[in-house]
Amino acid sequence: MVWTDRNRRLFSLAALAVVMLSPPMAGGADREPGEIYGREEPGAHQQPVDLFSAIGNKQLAVKFVAKGANECVVRITNDTPQAVNVRLPDAFVGEPVVKDYRDYGGRTQAVGGGFHYETPEMMARDDDGSFVLVGPGKQVELAARTVCLDPGLPEPRPDLPYQIKPIEGFARNPAVHELCRMLSRPAINQKAAQAAAWHLDDGLGWPALAAMRTRTPRGRSIPLFAPSDIRIGRKLAAQAVKLAQQRRKQQELAARKRLVEGVQE
Repeated sequence: MVWTDRNRRLFSLAALAVVMLSPPMAGGADREPGEIYGREEPGAHQQPVDLFSAIGNKQLAVKFVAKGANECVVRITNDTPQAVNVRLPDAFVGEPVVKDYRDYGGRTQAVGGGFHYETPEMMARDDDGSFVLVGPGKQVELAARTVCLDPGLPEPRPDLPYQIKPIEGFARNPAVHELCRMLSRPAINQKAAQAAAWHLDDGLGWPALAAMRTRTPRGRSIPLFAPSDIRIGRKLAAQAVKLAQQRRKQQELAARKRLVEGVQE
């Protein structure tokens, strides 16, 4: 076929008509189930539900698998006939399930981690967060990095039952929350974050952390933390404390703003 100027004009007009007649793609409606997305509107037709609220009202079933000291898997199952838009917690704790107080002696360490990180200024807003769409009858598996929160206890194992809980009920120090949030950033050194976690959550001094030792598979005793881990861990701990202070100020400012707006209405 010879392409004349007339042919090209007709082809261009036809292509434009196809584009104009095609249905528009909505920002949240075309999300694939199981896809994590962030600071966009999750879709007007899908109101988000907090993960822990969905667990409490049995809307979702969640299994927490602590694969070790520094990694976990969270499996979210939706047995309802409707898709569920889940708002993920920015930080969480995975706590071992102790069915009987007599089993407490064999308890392993709890772990803390995060699904996403936002600055204190951004987290002061109400519409922030990360979401995951779980289709009806479907299961979504999420992976996250973690740190242990109980020095001296055995490391977590994937064959032991764990449950995911809000971190506020386990770690009272807001700086620990910040550290767990920061773990969702790939650039964060996990070993350094582990040293910072034990310092912030359990009060272990840096000399004590530097003196900790572990054994290799061949039984040789080596330092648990390298000098660089301690050095970076100190910086992470200081940053977490500063972020916690900033977040508290931002939350107080946001609360005052809502109060003033309520009075004006």
